Amino acid sequence: MKFYRYQSINKLSLRNLAKGQNWISNPQDFNDPFEFFLADDYYYSEKNGNYIQISAEEKSVKNKIKKEIDKFGVICYSTSYDNRLLWSHYGDNHQGMALVFEIPNPEKSKIRKVKYQKLINEIKLDNDLEIDEKIIKICTTKSDIWEYEDEYREIYQIKNTHVDYKGELKEIIFGSRTNYEDIIMVSNLSRRINPKIKISRMALNRDSYFLSKISIGDNSKIPKMWKEINRI
Repeated sequence: MKFYRYQSINKLSLRNLAKGQNWISNPQDFNDPFEFFLADDYYYSEKNGNYIQISAEEKSVKNKIKKEIDKFGVICYSTSYDNRLLWSHYGDNHQGMALVFEIPNPEKSKIRKVKYQKLINEIKLDNDLEIDEKIIKICTTKSDIWEYEDEYREIYQIKNTHVDYKGELKEIIFGSRTNYEDIIMVSNLSRRINPKIKISRMALNRDSYFLSKISIGDNSKIPKMWKEINRI
């Protein structure tokens, strides 16, 4: 199965590419305030139109979950390579790149599909489930406004550190606005990791609001026309 990991081209992403590693992010730094969300001791209920205080027992279990969830980090992927919003939000406004990984058995690599829904999961603050199970459920559920991301996540009980790639890096896709010199630099670097790596670039369609992918046969010969155009 193919997974796409969008990122900017900078010192950190080049370092990670050279070492064949991904960064395990802290979800609390993400742009969605509901990431790894647990209600406060007092929470607002639309149903009752008022603030409700959780019980002492619920508070005790919640604090246990909160203590554990603070340890967790994630690596995020998508299964889409041509979504304009993904390129805008995570591909440095179409100036970055997407790393393409082939991971034969995602479930064995503990890569989990994100579930999108309108309502926040009711995580019962009791001891019926192991804390890790509660946390995994929180880690892999998001609002349906993010459904376009078609996200999968590797989940770790560590964060703010590096881990070796899962699967094989098969392709690098550059954005429609990626600087030509950056394309040359990243392509040269990536060939050291995989001499047969596929090099592609996104382009704007002339007659519709869609992106298309252009791939080259010889990954050592980047078309000079990529320096001049971003439309097909």
